[in-house]
Amino acid sequence: AAGAAAPCAAAGRSGSRAASSGPSGGAAPAGGGGGSAAVGDALFFAPGVADDWGDPLRLAGDAARAEEVVAMLDRGDQATRRRLVAWLLGAVPALALSRHGCWVAQKALEVSDAPDRNALLARLEPSVGDLYRSRHGNFVLTRLIELVPSASVGFVLTALEGQGAEAAKHRFGCRVLEQLLAHCSASQLDGLVAELAAEATDLAQHPFGNFVVQAMLEYGPVVGRWRLLGALLPHIPHFATHRVASHVVQKAIRWSGPDGQQLIVESLLRAQSPNSLIDIACNRCGSFTIAELPASLRPPAHFPGLGGDATAALRAALAPGLQQLRASKHGQRVIDCFGLSSEAPPAPPTAGPFVTSPWVCAPTAGAPCGAPMQCTGAPFPTGFAVMHAMPMMSAPAPCAAAA
Repeated sequence: AAGAAAPCAAAGRSGSRAASSGPSGGAAPAGGGGGSAAVGDALFFAPGVADDWGDPLRLAGDAARAEEVVAMLDRGDQATRRRLVAWLLGAVPALALSRHGCWVAQKALEVSDAPDRNALLARLEPSVGDLYRSRHGNFVLTRLIELVPSASVGFVLTALEGQGAEAAKHRFGCRVLEQLLAHCSASQLDGLVAELAAEATDLAQHPFGNFVVQAMLEYGPVVGRWRLLGALLPHIPHFATHRVASHVVQKAIRWSGPDGQQLIVESLLRAQSPNSLIDIACNRCGSFTIAELPASLRPPAHFPGLGGDATAALRAALAPGLQQLRASKHGQRVIDCFGLSSEAPPAPPTAGPFVTSPWVCAPTAGAPCGAPMQCTGAPFPTGFAVMHAMPMMSAPAPCAAAA
């Protein structure tokens, strides 16, 4: 997330979860530091040497020595590792924020046994804010979230309370939120997801925040995903052509399940110029968004609100604009994906009547997960019920509260 938004063709970024990467994107030393490690082996494995090694803060500015210590942590026996962790313990918050020390902190977390790891977590806990804002510290924090049981990272969520949107817009903080969304339980994420969903339209267009919205759509709790989709739906046609937010729309198409996909398709079919379906298909980013649909509409893509086949409904809506698509350098991508010919298919069936009130979707209080979520308002057909037990999504415990 350290760079600009990915091109429209890519729905995300590669290597976004390489939590153990070094501070400049290269991998941290995995097992040693070359020739210097051999000298370190002989010296460091001697009993008691760790006590005389000197100030561990020197590792922050000494790449060779940091690599030696990483090698010792990686290859030493448990007793040696414990001596090393005890030596590093007081300095680990400062080391985690430094260019070379962050390698040492990550390796210490990786190889420590439970008591030593808990001691390291206790030392890092007061520094969560500094870590997620740090070019180097964010790697330590994401590695920590990846390694320890989700029950042990509650202190990270507590430190981020009220700061979720700020962290999501931070070039390094967004990586930390992605890891939390991927590794924490639904109950742990309730507060964070509610905070992020409230800022969803802003985050979806942000060069870093959009990655967090994508992670919510892929990993977030089911009820939270519906809350998020509800915030995004009124903006889907515009976001489909947005250089950044188009990635969010593509992710929503891919991960929303049949009910969510039907709502997205309906939103696109009813959109008017300058964000009509044809306009979107002729746009550079929009063409990638529309091209995502045929492959992502999970079979059977039979949506009652669309009269049956959603892909056929889209093809029929695109056919009248075939000449406009051919005249566009981006429209050909959509023509190929939908197999459009010069002969227009029959007009798609209507799905109405549609109501125009604000989008509202909530389960009945106390209802078990899997019960219908009653949804009203545009872009839903009147009385349309959305199930929140969706394919490829694991339903949470009984839903005691409305979405």
